[in-house]
Amino acid sequence: MIEDLLSIKLYLCLLSHNKLFKIMFMYFIMVLKGVIIEESLSDKSVLKDVSIVKTESENVTPKHRTPWLSKWTCHKVEIPDEKTDEVCLKLQKALDKTHEWYIELKNRRYEITIFSDNIIKKRLPLFSD
Repeated sequence: MIEDLLSIKLYLCLLSHNKLFKIMFMYFIMVLKGVIIEESLSDKSVLKDVSIVKTESENVTPKHRTPWLSKWTCHKVEIPDEKTDEVCLKLQKALDKTHEWYIELKNRRYEITIFSDNIIKKRLPLFSD
């Protein structure tokens, strides 16, 4: 607890003196990051609401447990904090309901797991990895 408070004081001190550090700090904490498997979406138009950082395709193997697919298209995405709730709801509605897909997103404050029928938002301890 005391370490967290000292970390907060240090960050606040740096934030008050350095605008660039403040911008970097806010980006680091606020942007949600995760992977969306394109084949898990019944409505792929939701991908326009996220920033796709990288896309990789992989062939499906038995460990993927999706024998109805031949490949996964994995999009590494980022979502700004101010769009979190809106985009999470869109992703929830876009998930294929015929299979048990989910999407995990995380930043320094929250870990969000999106299912087709539920969104779980877990607050993380301050400055955890």
